Amino acid sequence: MLKFSASFRQKLIFVQKIMRIIQVFAVLMLFVIGCQSQSEKTGDQTSTTNQTQIEDLNIDAFLKGVKTDPNAVLLDVRTDEEVSEGVIPGAQVIDYYGDDFNSRLAELDRSKAYYLYCRSGNRSRKAAEIMKQMGFSNLYNLDGGYESYEEHTEN
Repeated sequence: MLKFSASFRQKLIFVQKIMRIIQVFAVLMLFVIGCQSQSEKTGDQTSTTNQTQIEDLNIDAFLKGVKTDPNAVLLDVRTDEEVSEGVIPGAQVIDYYGDDFNSRLAELDRSKAYYLYCRSGNRSRKAAEIMKQMGFSNLYNLDGGYESYEEHTEN
């Protein structure tokens, strides 16, 4: 049996510890690189979803889009009380505050172009953000909402 000096054994133990640290470090690096690669794949899918833009349109561009876009769906997200004061003709109503709002959105055809409006444009913008997260890609918000439509029709 070979006999080693105490200092040599300490050096050997030190080198073994360093080798273990290097092994652990290598495994961690592989894990991080693997996670980063997976994150990049997920990021690509997310960025595709996030490339969907919600376009805020003035009343003229909004009405033109509704009239000329063959895939247009006009969506009113106001409450029943607000709707009773008037609607843009042809609008489908889904109350933003309704308990069934998300489930009703989920039933819609994602290949269509949605032209959304509410009273002032804020709720419809939020609704469009929800739809964007649900995978809808053609989203248009009426800047100024139904109020801008009323002003337009008065002139």
